[in-house]
Amino acid sequence: MFERKGLTVLVAENATWGNDAQGGPWLSLWLGLHNRRDSIRDGGSERWDALAMPLTAWRPGGGETIGLPQRGIGPIGVAMPQGWVTPGCDRIRAHPGVRDCVRLEVDLVHASRVVTWGSGAAVKALMMGIKVESYMPGWAGEQDNTDAGRLAMLRRLAWA
Repeated sequence: MFERKGLTVLVAENATWGNDAQGGPWLSLWLGLHNRRDSIRDGGSERWDALAMPLTAWRPGGGETIGLPQRGIGPIGVAMPQGWVTPGCDRIRAHPGVRDCVRLEVDLVHASRVVTWGSGAAVKALMMGIKVESYMPGWAGEQDNTDAGRLAMLRRLAWA
């Protein structure tokens, strides 16, 4: 309704790279829709570079492939489709929501690849050097599993 009237809608959500990164707390602000690449106004490299967040070298292949589903909230095209199956996974990590669970860093200790629709946990996996295969069209965390692709994606995310 607001957008139809030409007004800007901001969506506040959990930080895509984790609420606790570098001691947190973090939130993300999105234009119109959460978790979409086209909902970020990319302002360049300075925000991410100033954070000096560490990125781990890519892990070698041969480890576990873990499915990282999302909560499935949002409109069609953003929300993970009901019944969507993460293909080719050794196991699926249940979305933690607000329940206690094994920390992601511990749960992915043997992972060399994750599959996701478009999850913030997958962005954290990328920061840990785990390659990510995503299926959400236009996902904010989309990249090509190279150093340059990962860095460009994180630099964009810093503007959310």
